[in-house]
Amino acid sequence: MNYWDTWLSYIPWWGHWIWLAPLLIARIHNLPYLGSKRLEMLWQHIVMCVVTLGTYWIMTVVTISLIEANNVNFGTLVYVAEFIVGGPFHFDAMIYVCIVCLGFVGLFDKYVMSEQARNKALSNQLVQTQLEALRAQLNPHFLFNTLNSICSLIRQHDEQSSLKALSELSMMLRKVLENRSKHLVTVEQELAFTHSYLNIQKMRFGDKLDEKITVSEGCHDMEIPFMLLQPLLENAVQHSSQLSTYNNPIHVTIKFEEPFLVITLVNRPANDNNHQGFGIGIDNCRQRLKRIYGNDFVLSLEHQGDVFITIIKVPAGD
Repeated sequence: MNYWDTWLSYIPWWGHWIWLAPLLIARIHNLPYLGSKRLEMLWQHIVMCVVTLGTYWIMTVVTISLIEANNVNFGTLVYVAEFIVGGPFHFDAMIYVCIVCLGFVGLFDKYVMSEQARNKALSNQLVQTQLEALRAQLNPHFLFNTLNSICSLIRQHDEQSSLKALSELSMMLRKVLENRSKHLVTVEQELAFTHSYLNIQKMRFGDKLDEKITVSEGCHDMEIPFMLLQPLLENAVQHSSQLSTYNNPIHVTIKFEEPFLVITLVNRPANDNNHQGFGIGIDNCRQRLKRIYGNDFVLSLEHQGDVFITIIKVPAGD
């Protein structure tokens, strides 16, 4: 057997699909979507089938004529055309159907990927909207309580402290505006915001509060949700301020324990705690952490002796 002659004799019958298949698949991907107009879609495919197979057979006739007779003449064309019509031309139709199916598989895969990207974008948009709603819930809440603290200073006729508290509040509102489009800020930025809040509370409650914030080296540039600490500190201040003793601890520790950034808040609540808040702080924090980190976070609350410990663990990132 002469392999060259064998391949040369078969290539005209099958080789032209090398050129036609990509064109056919590209045409399928670019067909206009007609929705429920199935009859028009059917006619599209019938015309495409006739054109494709007709082109394929013409190319086959010409190629075989050139190979076998070294020229294209009417007799050779008639012979090859009769062979195609009288032979197993259904194989060509089967190949055409297979290529069309592959084209639709690729089109469906493209559609699925597009829908996945669209669903992901919508999901992200939903999360962003939910986070914005939670942030919007926090803003008037902290503003209401902070203004209450300033009103207490005004009632005490402490003008200097009142002016300083208003200055701290303006700094807090400025940071809220600066970070209105951000859900994550660095630990350093978050602490700058909470320091302003604690300064106002320190003016109001004086030595009743013993606030202390400790940050481990390398944690200042890690990111956490904006206004995560403030509602937790607000709860701690409100509960600890009811105690009759002085120097009640409100201690915050921030450290890195791979792979988490760990925030620990320790405060001493009153045994007969009758502070009636709005119940926004902890629940809001939990929902925001859920939206941002999914299930990859920890928010635990526990009593240990006479202190209350709040622990937050979030994935550490720069």
